[in-house]
Amino acid sequence: LYVSDNSSNSDTYEWYYYVRDQYELPTLKYGKNLISTPLIPEDSNITRILDTNVSKVDKIYWYDPVTETFKVHYPAVPALSDLTTLEAGKGYWFYVNTEYDQTIYGTSEQGDTPALYDFADGANMVGFKTKVVEPIEDRIVSGAISDVLVTWNTTDWVYPDQGDNLTIGRGYWLYGQGAGTYR
Repeated sequence: LYVSDNSSNSDTYEWYYYVRDQYELPTLKYGKNLISTPLIPEDSNITRILDTNVSKVDKIYWYDPVTETFKVHYPAVPALSDLTTLEAGKGYWFYVNTEYDQTIYGTSEQGDTPALYDFADGANMVGFKTKVVEPIEDRIVSGAISDVLVTWNTTDWVYPDQGDNLTIGRGYWLYGQGAGTYR
């Protein structure tokens, strides 16, 4: 903002703001749920995201493709956890003991250049940071994935076909044929 007065004094001011958004994930059912967040969480701390729902979740897993191991968060005993944050662009297994609805607060992607995420050769647990329904192949920027991109519908594996749209808020197993990038 440029401001001037009648005495030819002037100054320029800048300020930045973001619009807080919220998204309610598909209802988390008893058992395991493969989810992701379509928003950049305003606070990525799992305990704060779960808030009053902390007792409804037994554990949360994320697969680290670099170490080829799972990281886990235990809401009842966070000190024993090696997973402490939920991040956009990743998929997570939520093991739930009571069906509930989870709201994520954060920001939607801003600008014309979407954030890019790397995937490794082999298995990757990913989430697609978008609230826009798009075909799977439109999200792969570089590299190649196998024909296997799979998600979980709380009772069974679902194998989307090329041309199928992604389900917002759902996590996916992506199998890279070498390293690559997705958005």
